[in-house]
Amino acid sequence: MAAPLAAMLAMAFVLLPGPARAQAALPSLRLETGAGQPLDLAGFRGKVLLVDIWASWCAPCLPGLRDIERLAERFRSPGFAVVPISVDRGGPVAAVRGYARAGVSGLPLYVAAPNAATAALGMRALPTTILFDARGREYARFDGPSASREADIARALATLMKSSSKQRKPR
Repeated sequence: MAAPLAAMLAMAFVLLPGPARAQAALPSLRLETGAGQPLDLAGFRGKVLLVDIWASWCAPCLPGLRDIERLAERFRSPGFAVVPISVDRGGPVAAVRGYARAGVSGLPLYVAAPNAATAALGMRALPTTILFDARGREYARFDGPSASREADIARALATLMKSSSKQRKPR
């Protein structure tokens, strides 16, 4: 019984090569929008940020995109941004196909070079979701899929949004 369970768990998420490292600050990472415009991840500083790194070939990533879309809608506010980053080697074309296969239409589209994203964000698995506070500090990280992933991210995001709104209120 242990062998089949271990095999299923091994297929549950994709491990990426490279060292795991804690990311203290929002890094500079060159992104490309779905329209081909260059953008830097560090340009989102000043907002609470949900960064989701995914790929169209990653089976657990596609249902995860639907989770991210629901979270984007639930927490929508001027001080919050969702940045789903595709690390597909096929660029925006592959990412658009991934969105279509996932049934996602309400998220922005960003693409980054896989090696650059792995290095900048210290990724160890796909999907990886990272929450950053408005100062650009990493608040929480969710590596790989889990049955409670959306709920776990929602709890952390609610706490982060609440603390961020308190910091913005004049005293």
